[in-house]
Amino acid sequence: MADNYTESSFSYPFPEERKEEVEKVVYETSKKYMMEYENITEDEWDEEYDRCMPSDYEFGEGCIKFFHEESIDINLAADIVSALQVALEATETFTFSWCFTCSKPRIGEFGGGSVAITPNGKQYWVGSEQDATDATNRDGPYINAVWTVEDMRLAGDVTEEDIKVFIEHKDEIRKLVAAAGWKVILEEIRE
Repeated sequence: MADNYTESSFSYPFPEERKEEVEKVVYETSKKYMMEYENITEDEWDEEYDRCMPSDYEFGEGCIKFFHEESIDINLAADIVSALQVALEATETFTFSWCFTCSKPRIGEFGGGSVAITPNGKQYWVGSEQDATDATNRDGPYINAVWTVEDMRLAGDVTEEDIKVFIEHKDEIRKLVAAAGWKVILEEIRE
């Protein structure tokens, strides 16, 4: 028997005077997520918030710290950060990473990734096995590259507005993703 974990630890800064607003955003985003993905009813949520909350977090001075002793729910953490980016009118992209580990050396049980979240709350995920496979299958300058505008157009739920926002923040996103060892190729929108 082996145990699998998703591990991450990061903090999201905010102005201390907006702590009450941040707490409300975290609560509402968590509630929506748990009701949608974990089939928690509103009554269960209201009565047992502490039991229902899947990701551990705590408030520090001017920040919220995300972590979990065993496995963090990275999707929920990303949704909370997205909501905070919008609510706090962020001006910079925020990123965090995680790793997948296993208590035994099982094939295919290790990995990780990161997500960059723009000021408008849009999430850009990198680091999955599919990203690596896609990168090796590209020709020319696209080898080991992620987040091309062409890739974004192929992902059915990405709008032209999403692409425009991404291009506006491309230099910041390029630095964040390049710091993780990826080469980033971004093309301008073509008609």
